[in-house]
Amino acid sequence: MPVVCQAKTEILGIAGPHNKSFAESHMADFQQILTEDCFKEHSTNGDAVKPLVFISVDDGPDEAPQNTRTLVMWAATFKQLNLDACFIFSHAPGSSAYNPVERRMAPLSKMTASIILPFDSFGSHLNASNKTIDPVLEKKNFEAAGEILSQVFNEAEIDGYPVVSKFVSEVSEEVTDDLNEKWKSDHVLQSQYMCQIVKCLDTSCCRPFRTNYAVYFPDRFLPPPVPIKACAEGLKVEKSGHFGSMFQALHINRIVKTDCFDQHCPSLNQPDAKGMTKLQKRTCSRCGKYHSTIKHKNAHMRVCFRQTTDSGHSEIRVSDSESDGEGELNEEMGTLERDPGLADRNIF
Repeated sequence: MPVVCQAKTEILGIAGPHNKSFAESHMADFQQILTEDCFKEHSTNGDAVKPLVFISVDDGPDEAPQNTRTLVMWAATFKQLNLDACFIFSHAPGSSAYNPVERRMAPLSKMTASIILPFDSFGSHLNASNKTIDPVLEKKNFEAAGEILSQVFNEAEIDGYPVVSKFVSEVSEEVTDDLNEKWKSDHVLQSQYMCQIVKCLDTSCCRPFRTNYAVYFPDRFLPPPVPIKACAEGLKVEKSGHFGSMFQALHINRIVKTDCFDQHCPSLNQPDAKGMTKLQKRTCSRCGKYHSTIKHKNAHMRVCFRQTTDSGHSEIRVSDSESDGEGELNEEMGTLERDPGLADRNIF
């Protein structure tokens, strides 16, 4: 898995037949980066990891931002490192070429085009039919091939910066899901292409913000993208409009009401044969709360239905609903201690 930081590249290789690519393996890669001296100047402030972390991933099932395992692993890291916010995002279909990690793969692939790795460094683990007869020996041979490939990558330079490559023989598969619906509602906003994990304002739950992030984002989560088009009457929200910058979105979302983060996502607004869009399918019919997957919606609806039945009301906001209004939110934020400035020293 290539990892890019300020033009430096680290490659952590695994043996495909023995270690799968899943959320835990990506988390192990991230933890490995934090121990590398060549990355510490970009990832830490003193002894602490920078409080704002942005992770760009592809949209595969092992690391997609809307998946449960992705959330569980990054939430654990969020708590462990005392981060102010953690953002895991992917590119929309057809735009993965803009991912800096994907662009690094081209020169690396070119380097390996003429390399033939030995499969029997410690003796053949195959029989006459090329089937594995010695799994232990097979693993040792794969490790030897991985080490050779790492040596090749370690001699490479991309954009004038060195490549650091290592072979990882073992990856833990243990994962503990200790996130309840209330915690996720207070700290998490998952959408089609992004998972946001942000501290809440309850100091009995989260430690005070290490930055003044909440000053610039009073709603705590990043604002949803809104397509805006200039016309004779002024600015209008239209499908054919342009998705502006982050700061434009901050201003627009103070004026335009958006029901959910993915409201203007084109791929989620295409009706199926029954006339239902993915956006509608992922929205709770009782409380109107949107979820990044139908699985998340179903888990929420079990709680929502139970609360509705107990209260006797036909519609109710359950314990994992959105936080209180903006005015109260801003008032609470005034009591928090924050470091001055949202400088680059706080962003990894």
